[in-house]
Amino acid sequence: MPDLNGKIRYAVVGGGSISQGAFMPGVGQTENSILTALVTSDPIKADKLAKRYALKSYSYTQYGELLASGEIDAVYVATPNFMHREFVVPALEAGIHVLLEKPMASNEDDCKAMQAAAHRSNAKFMIAYRLHFEPGTLEMIERVHAGDFGQPRLFTSTFTQTVKPTNHRMQNGFAAGPVLDMGPYPLNMVRQLLGEEPIEVSAVGTTAPDSTLGTPDTVSVCLRFPEIAWHSSPSATPFQAASVSSSLAPRAKSKPLPVSVTARVWVLPTALLSVTRLKSTRILFSTSLQARRRTSQIAF
Repeated sequence: MPDLNGKIRYAVVGGGSISQGAFMPGVGQTENSILTALVTSDPIKADKLAKRYALKSYSYTQYGELLASGEIDAVYVATPNFMHREFVVPALEAGIHVLLEKPMASNEDDCKAMQAAAHRSNAKFMIAYRLHFEPGTLEMIERVHAGDFGQPRLFTSTFTQTVKPTNHRMQNGFAAGPVLDMGPYPLNMVRQLLGEEPIEVSAVGTTAPDSTLGTPDTVSVCLRFPEIAWHSSPSATPFQAASVSSSLAPRAKSKPLPVSVTARVWVLPTALLSVTRLKSTRILFSTSLQARRRTSQIAF
């Protein structure tokens, strides 16, 4: 049940950077939600964040106790990717709504298990992927589908960020690496822009000889899409391919490492559609939330 003011009571599961930098301060800007609990294994975070937001803190081993407490209506799960299932399924089975940080999971079995739990439950289950709602992104998709830029031929996306070598995303293999961390942005964007699913996928990962990371330094993913019916013409011939690459440049151990993901898709010859997401560049087409700078360009 919501609180006396009709607001949904959230527990935050995982006190990492996305929780602290986006979700927790963001809830305070809503009119229908409040924070009531925090689940973390870090006693320093538990103390600091509980005091800042007036929360009751729980350890991961107390998660079942929280779900049965009657203190919450929903959980926001922002644990490492490979730990999503173990916190999502019990919440859904307890009738607690779940907002899950992307990606949904690091393997298909976990996705199916969470979907099955959602189907058995009366609780709602949603992936926290903000670009489904970001106005500039929605406008871009609508205009491409309307043919405002002609026939889309080429999709290119670049996503970079800096990550400390000790961060869990750099030390848990593919399940936490840049493809699952940053790849959803360009991969979802090209699928939404083209309104199609890829029919072929190939990938290449490379690692520098001196790398101490548990994930490849660079990953390139190529996607082949079918011809787009809503923009095709009798003379148009399908051209193919897309790539998503993520790379890490080695630096001193004490400094964060830059990570980048690049995606390119060729569907039909000639015209160019390019969407670039790169931190530290000026906004050209659309803006985004939480002061995360992105660039989106369309050329034709």
